[in-house]
Amino acid sequence: YGFIFGFDYWNPTVEDLIQTTAGATYEALENDGGMFSTGSEINVYDSNGELVATYYAVLFGDIDGSGFIDDDDRALLEDAIGYVPEWTQGYTADSPNYLACDLNFDNWVDDNDMPIFDDAAFELEDQSYNIPE
Repeated sequence: YGFIFGFDYWNPTVEDLIQTTAGATYEALENDGGMFSTGSEINVYDSNGELVATYYAVLFGDIDGSGFIDDDDRALLEDAIGYVPEWTQGYTADSPNYLACDLNFDNWVDDNDMPIFDDAAFELEDQSYNIPE
């Protein structure tokens, strides 16, 4: 599987990032929390309807996949930075939720990601960023 990111937080759509050719189709599924956000599965099918690829959506900063960048995500980021074992909740280093923590794109989740989170959370306060179907 792979990841799809680059969603516009102000107007996130799957259609802006995926183009299919030769009769291929895709479906975007809700994540475990019932949202179209971090952790949403996007399946791509060939012209015969056979599954050919699976991707997971990553909205950087929306670590829990709730569709919001909020205090819950900040707490998860703090836990990830501190390597708190209880944080995992099934989030591994190759999961979309863990990838959503790497806000400076250096392939590490560390103290350098927190100021970026705080700046984004302040600017995007109380906004919902759900990916519409």
